[in-house]
Amino acid sequence: MRRGALALVAAAALASACSSSSDPAATDGGLRLSINPTSLVLVQGDSSIITVNSTAEGTVRWGSSNTGVVTVDSIVGLNDPARVRAKGPGTAQLNATIRVQGQTLTSSVPVRVGGG
Repeated sequence: MRRGALALVAAAALASACSSSSDPAATDGGLRLSINPTSLVLVQGDSSIITVNSTAEGTVRWGSSNTGVVTVDSIVGLNDPARVRAKGPGTAQLNATIRVQGQTLTSSVPVRVGGG
């Protein structure tokens, strides 16, 4: 029973970390950063577009937590689309970072890629 309860708690924590709200956003000192869409599900070989919206001006630096699963254009302007490419099956996080007025804002979205 204890093992089952631990697995349930771990699953709930993972779901919470990977779930997306209607507006996943980072906020700092009145600056706001949000990503659209809030999550992606792709098939290996597919591509999609992802966009950052912000109250700030500047350049968005994108990164992937697992480039074997998904890659993304590394640097784009705010509100400009970034191309996402599904490389292989698995899960990853796409992270968007903008630095403005001495502050760094970061937000991320989960990506799941299935086999093709």
